[in-house]
Formats: sequence, structure tokens, C-alpha cells
Amino acid sequence: MDDISGKWMKMANKTADKKETLSAISEKQAAARKKLMKLNDLVKEPKFERYIRKHTKEEYKALFTAIEQDGKVREPLTVKASKEEGKFIVVDGHHRLRVATELVEKGMLGFESLPVNIEKFEDDDEVFVWMLRNQLGRRNLSPFERAEIGFRITAFIQDLAHKKKQHQAVDDRLLSRWIKAPNDSKIDYAQIVSEITGVPRTTIIRAKKIHALASNGLKEGIRAGDISISKAYEKIVEDEKQKKNSERIEKRKKDFEKKVIPIKEIEAHLSHKLLADVLGLNKSDVNISVLQRSKNSLLYALKKGKELHYLRVSYQDTKPTAGLENFLIYLTHEGTDFTPPKGAGLLTISPVGKLKLIKKCNGVAPLSEKSELALLRSLVVNTFKD
Repeated sequence: MDDISGKWMKMANKTADKKETLSAISEKQAAARKKLMKLNDLVKEPKFERYIRKHTKEEYKALFTAIEQDGKVREPLTVKASKEEGKFIVVDGHHRLRVATELVEKGMLGFESLPVNIEKFEDDDEVFVWMLRNQLGRRNLSPFERAEIGFRITAFIQDLAHKKKQHQAVDDRLLSRWIKAPNDSKIDYAQIVSEITGVPRTTIIRAKKIHALASNGLKEGIRAGDISISKAYEKIVEDEKQKKNSERIEKRKKDFEKKVIPIKEIEAHLSHKLLADVLGLNKSDVNISVLQRSKNSLLYALKKGKELHYLRVSYQDTKPTAGLENFLIYLTHEGTDFTPPKGAGLLTISPVGKLKLIKKCNGVAPLSEKSELALLRSLVVNTFKD
């Protein structure tokens, strides 16, 4: 062997030795990181379990089958030391732990011990935030699931902000490192959730309403991708609208039974067109304005050309109202046996608030001259000035 060949051989051997050494070091490091713990030493705590993403039946079945066929749990569980000596609390890997436990119960070997990574946390708050942030790193999350995790994270911001306001000790490191919340007092939580999760702010606002009001079945459908956030939001808004309308109708029915309806609600139903119809007038020929509201009546001013009249709508009042009125309309409940005085009009109101014209006004009562009348006339003239 010549000198040149000898040199190349020596260099090759050194390189091979170096590769073997690096490989050995890498294996030692991996072995050092990989710790095996017996199932009996791994414990679950409900306060942490409620923050994990629950698998659907299909997802859990797929995980169970994959681990069973593989013969081992490859991905390490994340754990933290428990106060009880020799025990460790599971922070991440609850589903893998459940699969291993069920397989051991079936008599399968190789699952009595599981690989774990031991992490150190300052307190439970840091554990919670770590769990939630860790879940956001998963690729199989839908936008709605990401939003839900974001809502849980911002709940910590609100809790920490409240504690800080009450002058309690707060770990600002959670705000600055984990959550990165702004320092100003007015916090846009929708924007924070958007930044944390990568979901658009508009979608977050819709998801928040769904999260608060949707049924569990609807939420599951959104998580599974069977229904979009937009469609679910539209359904929630429509359901909410119908619920409020139903509640309003139920309340009105109860008020109707008691024969009590607020005068403001009556005024809302008394359109100017309806008033003109009671008087036998065309709405375009008359200007109408409210002058006075009392507990059970409304006084309107009517201006037709140069003529000025007063109309009083009297609710649940069987006696003519003394005062300023040329026209008089009585408003009673539907089904009430009531005959209005001569010349007066009559309207009825239904349980759902619908007004019905029963009898038109057929006369104008003359007004006596009073100082109050002159004052009101002046008031009305000014009101209708262009």
C-alpha cells in the first residue's frame, strides 16, 4: 500500500469512528430522555382531564387499533411529579394511557410500562395553559375546536386580570410568555383568541356565540365538520330570535289575561295609518303627532289642512275622558263585551298584540275654549311648521 492510499484509509477509519461515536451519543441521549413508568405510578386528575380534547368514538377506536397493532405506545406521555412520592400526574396522553390500561386488562404484554417525559411546572395555572397551547399544535383541529381552546386560554387572562385588580399575587410570566396579553385595561379578547388560534376574528365572534348558546349535539356536529360555523351561527341567531319572540308573546298573553298592557306598547302598535283609518281619513291628508301620554291614554294632535283637532285613545276606560279631545277612540281586549259611547271609535287588541278596527269615529265633538287649549294649539302649530 502506497503512502497516499494509507493516508486515505486512516482518514476513512477516523471518520467511521467519529460517526459511530456520534451515533452512540445520540442513542444515549435518546435513552436518557426516554423514561419508562409503570401504569400504577401514573395518575389522572379531573381538574386536568377536563382541559383535554375529548376523542370521538371513531377517533378513539382508530387510536386503540393503531396502538394494539403496533404492540407499544411510541409517543411519550407528558407527566409532572405528584405530591405522593413515586407517583406522576398525567398532563398529556390521557387517551394513550386509557388504551394501554384497557390492553393490559385484555392480557396483552408490553403495556405495563409507558414512555414518559417529565416536565416541571410552577403551578396548576402553568399546567393548564401548557395543555391548551399544546393542543393548539395538533393538526386535526377544526376552526371551532381551536376557537374553544382559545376561549379557555382567555378565561385565564380574565381570571388573572381579576386577581391582579384585587391586589393578589399574579404570575405575570403567564401573561407575557404564554398568553402575551396587552397591558391596557380594555382588552379585545376576540382579537387575542384570533391571534392565539390563527382563526379570523369574525369567525371567533360567531364561535363565541355558538360556544355559549348551542346544544351539545350542534357543537359536536361543528367539531366533526358536519355543519359550518356560519350555518350554525345563523341557526343560533334564528333560534334566539324565535325564543325571544315566544317569550314576548307568552308575557303578552299573561298581561292580556290580567288586562294589563303598557301604554308604550300600545303606542308602538298604533300606527298613524291605523289612526287615520279609524277616523275615515287618508293618511296622506293628515299629520299626526303625540302630545301627551298618561297611564291609560294617549292624546294626539291631528292637522288636516288648516283644521286642527285632538284625538284621545283611551285604553280600558269605559267612561269618556274629560279634557282635550275632538275624536275619541276606545281600545279594549279582544272578546270584551263593550259598546263605545256615541261617536267614539273602537279598536281591540289580541293576545299577540294585533290591533283590529271594530268601529270608526263618526263625529267630532266641539271643544270649549280654555287657556290650556290655546296653549296646546300654539304648541301643535309650532310642531307642524315646515
